Amino acid sequence: MTLNDGLKTIEDAAFRNSALLTVTIPDTVTSLGMDVFRECRDLESVCLSGNLQTIPYNAFIDCTSLAEITIPDGVQLIDEHAFEHTGLEWVYIPDEIKEIKKYAFENCVSLQSLDISQTKLTYISEGLYKYCQSLEKIILPNTIKKIEKSAFFGCTFLKEITIPESVLKIGEEAFW
Repeated sequence: MTLNDGLKTIEDAAFRNSALLTVTIPDTVTSLGMDVFRECRDLESVCLSGNLQTIPYNAFIDCTSLAEITIPDGVQLIDEHAFEHTGLEWVYIPDEIKEIKKYAFENCVSLQSLDISQTKLTYISEGLYKYCQSLEKIILPNTIKKIEKSAFFGCTFLKEITIPESVLKIGEEAFW
């Protein structure tokens, strides 16, 4: 589905549980609502608007066929549970991102590697990559000061991570 130019906002749960396979969101869209594509289990491909600043709460939760996504460069915030329980194997996170809230990528069991080394993130939020069982390699930025509790809990195949010297605190069960 290609949405029309001129569309500005897509509100809460607009496409929840639909049978969409692909979605192209035009650059005229500046706002997505919560749960906008929640439970779109057949959704494989999304082209996001380049003018989004936020990926909202639960935006793609339970989109189990969604294997990869490029977060546009203008996005500043990925909200809680935005990509939880998706089929993501790969995700591009822009260098300009300011915050990724807790549990945003929880239970992405196919996600294999993560490179956020060029971002300016100052912390890895609680449960951010919890139960990402296929995650093997993480490259963190030198701006990280804390890794919150359960950030990488259940990442049972994690083999390679370098904790930068900037880290002052690692929360409970962060890598359990």
